[in-house]
This record gives sequence, C-alpha cells and structure tokens, in this order.
Amino acid sequence: MREEYGKLNRTEMSIWECCELLNEFVDESDPDLDEPQIEHLLQTAEAIRKDYPDEDWLHLTGLIHDLGKVLLHSSFGELPQWAVVGDTYPVGCAFDESIVHHKYFKENPDFNNPSYNTKYGIYTEGCGLDNVFMSWGHDDYMYLVAKENKTTLPSAGLFIIRYHSFYALHKSEAYKHLMNEEDRENMKWLKVFNKYDLYSKSKVRINVEEVKPYYLSLINKAVRLLLECRLVKRNDVNGDGLTFLDILRRNQERREEAGGSQGSGEEENLDLEQVVVNTGCKEAASVPRSKAQYEIYKSPLTFWTFCSTFMRRLRSNTSDEARAVFLIVCTLIITATYQTALQPPGGVHQPEEDANAGSVVMKQTFFILLWVSNTVGFCYAILYTFCLMPIGSMFACWFFWIGGSLCISYALAMAVISPHPLVFISMTFAFFLLFALYLLSKIFFDNWRKHLTVGLVPQLSWRGKV
Repeated sequence: MREEYGKLNRTEMSIWECCELLNEFVDESDPDLDEPQIEHLLQTAEAIRKDYPDEDWLHLTGLIHDLGKVLLHSSFGELPQWAVVGDTYPVGCAFDESIVHHKYFKENPDFNNPSYNTKYGIYTEGCGLDNVFMSWGHDDYMYLVAKENKTTLPSAGLFIIRYHSFYALHKSEAYKHLMNEEDRENMKWLKVFNKYDLYSKSKVRINVEEVKPYYLSLINKAVRLLLECRLVKRNDVNGDGLTFLDILRRNQERREEAGGSQGSGEEENLDLEQVVVNTGCKEAASVPRSKAQYEIYKSPLTFWTFCSTFMRRLRSNTSDEARAVFLIVCTLIITATYQTALQPPGGVHQPEEDANAGSVVMKQTFFILLWVSNTVGFCYAILYTFCLMPIGSMFACWFFWIGGSLCISYALAMAVISPHPLVFISMTFAFFLLFALYLLSKIFFDNWRKHLTVGLVPQLSWRGKV
C-alpha cells in the first residue's frame, strides 16, 4: 500500500481543493463527530488560532492534518475506512497492549515472529520515529505528500501530521524508547495540538467563506517562503508540460470560469502571481528545452563526456564501506609518494661531496622513471580522492585548495632533488595544469547543465502531487 500510494501519481490539486473533497466523508471511527471532515479541519484550526494567534504554522497544520483521508475518495482508489482512519502504531517490533483491539494481533504473523515480537524488534533505542515504520493510514499518507512536495512546515508540523493518531504514544507513553531528542521536543507541540484535535468538535458550523481568505493567505505565505529558497527548482515541469506558474494561472482561469473567488481572494491570487514572477518563475514555453534521450544517444561521445560519466558512476556506484576503504588507500598512496619526493631512494649529494648538493645520487635515467611513476601515482590518488567527494560540498571545496597546495609543494620538492630543477619543475607544473583544467571544466559543465536541465517532477507545495 505504501509503495503504491508513495508514487504520488494519482492527481494534482491545491490544498483547498483537497479540503473541499472531504465534504463528502464522515469518519466512522470517531464517535464524537458526525459532520463532514472539512468541518472538523476548520474547527480544529480555528480553535488553535484563537489560543495561539501567532503560531500560523500550527493553524495550517490543523487545517491539513487529516487531508490524507482523501484516500476514501474514488479518485484515490476508494479505500475502506478501516484502511484509512483509526489509530496508528509501529510495525517491526512488539505490539503494545495499549493499542486498541490488541487481542486481534494474535492473528498477525508478526506476533509470533522472534524478529518482530520483542521490545525493540528491528529498531534500536533512540533511533528516532522517522526511522520507524508506522501502520499505513491517512496520517502517513499526508506526511508523505507534505514531505515529497517540499513543504515549508517546521519539523513539529510534520510530526503532528504523522503521529496525531499514534495514541499508544501520546496517551499511554508506549514506544518512548524509540524516540530521539528531536521527537521529544516535537512531542510538546503534539500534546498541544491533541487538545484541539480531540476536544474542538462541535455542532456549531464554521462559516467557510468567512475563514477561507485567512487560510488561503497561509497557503500563499508557505509558497512565498518556498520560492525564496535558493534550492527550489522553480521552473521544473510536470508530466503535463506545465511549470508552477502555468498551473497557478490555469487554476485562476478555472475559478474565473466557475464564477468564484472574488474580492480579497482575487487580490491574494494576483499578489501571489506577482511574487511567483518576481522570484524567477517562468512559463513552460520560456524554459529551455532539455535534450530528448534519443538526441543524447545520437551525439558523439567526447572525452569530457566519458570522464564526466566515469566520475558520476564512481560516486553513485560506490558503497559507503568501499568509499571509506578506498579513501584510506588513497591517503596512504599520497603519503608514500609525497615522502618519496622528500627522501628519494639512494639519498642526495651532500654539500662536501660535489657541486650538485641536494640532487639525487641515482642516475638521470632512473630518476626520470621514478619521477614519472611517482607523479602518476600521486596525481591519480589525488584525483580518485576528489572523485569520491560530491562536487559542490564543503569538503570538496576544502580538498580542492588543500590538494592544490600539496601539489605545488610536491612539484617544488621534486624539482629541488632533480638534476635539472627548471626542466623538472616545468614538467611537473604542466602535468598538474592539465589535471586542474580538467577539474575546473568538470565543475563548469556540471553547473551549466544544472542551469539548463528541466526536470520531470514539480517540487512546489502550493499545488502538490497526491
């Protein structure tokens, strides 16, 4: 179930459209509520807003915390209520007795499985709830939708969404041994939220049109924060060939045709569109087209393409264990080859022996062979170390400068002990120059391609994949 719905390929809709979809459903697992779900969402959000007027992220969390119940709708497979609503609990470890209807777990194969029926099961103490598999339901689905659509809600908001039905934890304090420090901090906000989720239910209906502008403004604010993030790909296109700006304008046209959203709501939409345009969002027609796969295959394989492909594969196909071992080996090679430059085999001429003091004792032919083999080993060790670090990371930047300084000192050391210092230092620097040119061109072309490449998946949360 999680794998199927985790693809988020059902449809695209805005948050408010999703809220309106819940007008058709009543949660049968909740004996205190016989009103449509949208009433519960607004009652929860409005009660929080009254007592915590400055915590707008908590208002928005109250509005969307149950949106995962759209799984009941025919557009999402029309799942039965027992598969969507109700309490959630961890799987992969023992079922706590505080879980509702615990006696029926005896029929679950995991109940007698020694790998899963212990206190910790497949987990470790303090591993963090983010690393725990929860039973599937509307909580986990909404958490997945929010996370994959790059929500700007804080971690406490995501925690509330995913665990607000985890009553074994926040009522009976079961499974606390799996929590880490961040979970314990977020738990404080979940306990605040639960008071409103459980006790804000009322027969008093909320005037939807009256509160709608406020919640639309919260949604728009979240979009603004997201667009201001430099890491967001504002001009990615979806499977229909639309960017975020295209989707926004199409949604506005749809509302205008339906005769809705007038007054302040319309002004809010125009304001949002202006923010979107100012942050650099473009229409799909204005975005450079990426090469089709057949065009890439038709293009000739250049040396730079070969090297770039090699580095990408080396980074992605190397496991963490192999990477650690390989980096240790490269470090040893760099140390050994650099030490050879400082203390060559056979030593160097002493000042009292002849005029070539400081140069190697070995014959020039042997020294050339030593210089070539030692320099090649040194450079390859530096290169492979750099390849195993992701370009753009802080460590790669540090290594670039440290490695460059090390190469310069290596060239000087080899020149000092060589029979002809000027010749050998020129040759060494020429060798290093080719190496540096390759690295710089690699970084340049990678950044250039990132600038032009158009992805296939929208990353914005105003109108998200569900």
